[in-house]
Amino acid sequence: MADYGSGSTEIIEFTEYASTMLGAPVVNVELLSIHYTHAFNNAIEEYSSFINRWAINSQIANALGLPSSQDFTMRWVSQNFEFSKSFAKAYSEQVNIGGEVPIRKDFFTLSEGK
Repeated sequence: MADYGSGSTEIIEFTEYASTMLGAPVVNVELLSIHYTHAFNNAIEEYSSFINRWAINSQIANALGLPSSQDFTMRWVSQNFEFSKSFAKAYSEQVNIGGEVPIRKDFFTLSEGK
């Protein structure tokens, strides 16, 4: 928690911002340091929630297909391309250019006049 009695530049800027958002120049705003502390903590929680939602939306494809026993609580899902690889594998099997489907080959010999 921030010490609102310290008078640091960041704390002064935040208290001025919070007071201005409540209408400080026009309305007389009188808040205790506990009010600023709660506002600051709420801002941190909201930002953390925004970052977590962004991470989930950005990395959901990488989490698909992983075992259900995997615990994602308070974990950052890394970029592993598993979903992209499985999609590419299925597509390559359909067009017969890879995957686990055996590729069958045959040939014929050309001879002159035939």
